Amino acid sequence: MEIKLSTIKKALVILLAVFVIIAAVRFVLPLLGGDVQAEAEPTPVPDGREAAIAGLTALFTTDVTTGYDAWLQSVCAVSTENGCAFAELFTNWDRVVEQKVRSEYRVQSAELYLDKGDRQVWKVTGTIRNLNTGEEKGGEIPVLVVREGDEWKFDHFLFDQELQALENEP
Repeated sequence: MEIKLSTIKKALVILLAVFVIIAAVRFVLPLLGGDVQAEAEPTPVPDGREAAIAGLTALFTTDVTTGYDAWLQSVCAVSTENGCAFAELFTNWDRVVEQKVRSEYRVQSAELYLDKGDRQVWKVTGTIRNLNTGEEKGGEIPVLVVREGDEWKFDHFLFDQELQALENEP
């Protein structure tokens, strides 16, 4: 069998043409917009809304039957160190036991009020429902949340003087 030089040249030309077509499809067409892939958008840093809701929910949902330690653990799990200390300091568990308190906190809304970078104030509107009587009390509570690393944590609800000081802060 004899192979002619012109047959080899034709095969090489065909292979070269196939290679050029593949290269064009692979590299040139995407540049022309034929196959543009969207770049992945960066994941937005979450705000402190969920931390504000989780903190108030843990703080105002009490159940004498589960005990103080379980309640405090639920608050501290979503709080800063300061928020945990705030819960310990401002809670009269003896009164909870005496009144056999069982309550549940439900949030209706949470609006960002102040954004100070690594600190945010959220105005949370909700109701505390007494599970023993069904009675409900509600209102709006300003809540301070603090960013610790990549996550937001509940710090405490704000008293009027604290809120005014934050509003006047540069």
